[in-house]
Amino acid sequence: MFGIHTVSTGVLADDEQLFHASIFQAFRFTNNFTHWAAYQITTH
Repeated sequence: MFGIHTVSTGVLADDEQLFHASIFQAFRFTNNFTHWAAYQITTH
């Protein structure tokens, strides 16, 4: 029972890390795209 609980907690932690990583990636992508769009607008 304790082993199963430990495994499920580990899986939950992995899912949480992936969740935060995907949000961070999406935020970085949006941020980079915004800078790129602003650069295109100001230079053309």
